[in-house]
Amino acid sequence: MSSKRKAPSDQSTPTKSPGTNQPSLKRSKSHKRSSKLRSTPIPSLPSKRSEQVVQLEQALQTETHDALTDIICYTVIALALSVNLPEPEFSYITVQLRIALPPCFDNDPLKGVHGYLRCFLMKYLPVLHGVVIAYDKVRFVEPRAELLDESPFSRFHVTTKMLVWKPSPGTILSGVINIQSPAHIGLLIYDTFNATIPAGLIDQDRYEFQQAGITDSAHDEDGQDGNGTAEVIDSETAGQYDGEQSTGQWVASRSGKPLGKKGRLTFAAIK
Repeated sequence: MSSKRKAPSDQSTPTKSPGTNQPSLKRSKSHKRSSKLRSTPIPSLPSKRSEQVVQLEQALQTETHDALTDIICYTVIALALSVNLPEPEFSYITVQLRIALPPCFDNDPLKGVHGYLRCFLMKYLPVLHGVVIAYDKVRFVEPRAELLDESPFSRFHVTTKMLVWKPSPGTILSGVINIQSPAHIGLLIYDTFNATIPAGLIDQDRYEFQQAGITDSAHDEDGQDGNGTAEVIDSETAGQYDGEQSTGQWVASRSGKPLGKKGRLTFAAIK
């Protein structure tokens, strides 16, 4: 047995007027519950959009959706620059989700929906092939929730627009080098995402790995300076001296210059 619980339809903004109709929750003729729908603030995204992006959004509203699919990826708006985003590897993706909420959210189902969606933030979702940065424009697909048999949970079908970081093969990225070894180079992108360049993808004819322990020629083998006194170098500042490296690094074979520019390296993503 199934019944319907009313939900707000096409709720495009996080605010709602006081005159909202109260939905009824019907399980049987003798048991009724009612709830008043309220809304909570949601993260905001850049509002500048091109006409082409607006047309894509309008087209999404007319498509037929499969309500039984947990997450459905409708389209990827690969026009990140046209919506005023900093890098092309960011994309807006409109998805539909099926969410089951406990009875504690009967009076405010939108709050429960936001709590569910916040679990996706800064996590990689295989179905989206990227990391969810933010979400916006939460809408209820149907005007009522669905109740199955004797389950106390209300099933809602909602759509939302997610901002996803999903660099595709060939995307040019830039990161800060945070680790170097003979096997790979590790980088940090946007102070958040880790990237790895295996040694097999580094041109061995142009670059080579310089082992640690190389010292300046001004010091002899005993670690003494020209006056015969030992010079102690703080490990935190050792990398500031020419020729002194606390760890190994990749350098150009001919010039000996470190790979990258001022600790940063630009590269192309392959997968």
